[in-house]
Amino acid sequence: MTQTTYYGGIDVSQATLVAATFPETEILTVPNTPEGWRQLLQAWQGYAWERILLESSGGYEQGVVQALRAAGLPVVVVPPQQAAHFARSLRPYLKTDAADARALARFGVVYEAPAPAPASSAQAALKALWARREQVVRMVEAEKKRLRTAGHPLVRASVERMIEALEAELAQLEQALAAVEASDAGLAARGALLRTAVGVGAVVAWGLLAELPELGSVSRQVIAALAGLAPMERSSGQRSGARRLRGGRVRVRRVLYQAAVVAVRCEGRWRGVYEGLRGRGVSAKAAYCAVARRLLVVLNAMVRSGR
Repeated sequence: MTQTTYYGGIDVSQATLVAATFPETEILTVPNTPEGWRQLLQAWQGYAWERILLESSGGYEQGVVQALRAAGLPVVVVPPQQAAHFARSLRPYLKTDAADARALARFGVVYEAPAPAPASSAQAALKALWARREQVVRMVEAEKKRLRTAGHPLVRASVERMIEALEAELAQLEQALAAVEASDAGLAARGALLRTAVGVGAVVAWGLLAELPELGSVSRQVIAALAGLAPMERSSGQRSGARRLRGGRVRVRRVLYQAAVVAVRCEGRWRGVYEGLRGRGVSAKAAYCAVARRLLVVLNAMVRSGR
């Protein structure tokens, strides 16, 4: 007797989770709390799951994602834009939580990205700390912009105090990131290996470890697409549009761009790649992105081989 393969979709909000299955049409609504996650796991026991999709929902999805992955379920977090486009192709004018959950379940049938392996507690902590560091970095940048235009002495003093406090917080977060990395043998080994590459310091290594756990386990094409560094072709009929970078993980792309700038400045190999592209009329930004993609491919191979 052939076992039915199931796909799941969960529409996430701050208060509730609306879960759907496919090919069945069952709908289950539970609170977005630890008790609600347990109810969902209990209801979904015994299903032969192929893939369960959720949208990225501003962090409200993190608890249920961790709970489902800890139970061994194949959970994938998809970009909201992709899920929305698929839902509109099914029912362009219907917008309810149940309809969104059903659309996610059906989207799982054709969605190609594999479910990542369950993250260790150290990996989850590193990701959370890295995300917070990125928030503080953005706040420091915003305050420094305000300082350039602050005319009143009291306003300048206020902004300077805020910058000092934020930079102290940043230092504490970086100490915590270093401690978490050191506490896990696998993270520590990969971090040390990544730092041997030109352009990759502690910050870039933390970003890659936190945001790109697939590094070393997928192909060069997949890793470039995950980072948003795979140029997408836009051609139709006789029209051939310019290839552009679209999608992917923005924070990963940002740190790799920073690494590429350093690599071009410090090593002849990468400087040659950059200057060759510039000589063919490629813009500086696009050339740095191309270096970032090639650097990522090298890092992927390094982590895969362990050397």
